[in-house]
Amino acid sequence: MEDSNSFINRNDWFTAVAALTVWFAHFMLVWSASIIWPGQATGNIVAVLLTLVAYALLFVLWRRVRPVSVQSVAGLGLAIATMAISFSCVPALIG
Repeated sequence: MEDSNSFINRNDWFTAVAALTVWFAHFMLVWSASIIWPGQATGNIVAVLLTLVAYALLFVLWRRVRPVSVQSVAGLGLAIATMAISFSCVPALIG
């Protein structure tokens, strides 16, 4: 049986990679929306909707693994992805 806090736990690594993939896809889609609709409300609305979808996907990953702390690989991947998604949506919220 694998230790839940071990860095060799395959489930943790899958969760970390999946969370960072969600962040990358979110970033690329939000960036594409800002290029397609520069300075328009449509681009901002699309960015906010994509952010909500990304948060929902991260929530599904979190519920699947339920990392005990951020010190696990899954917890760290989810934390980094959550902060990166929040940061990449800020321009749509204030602009």
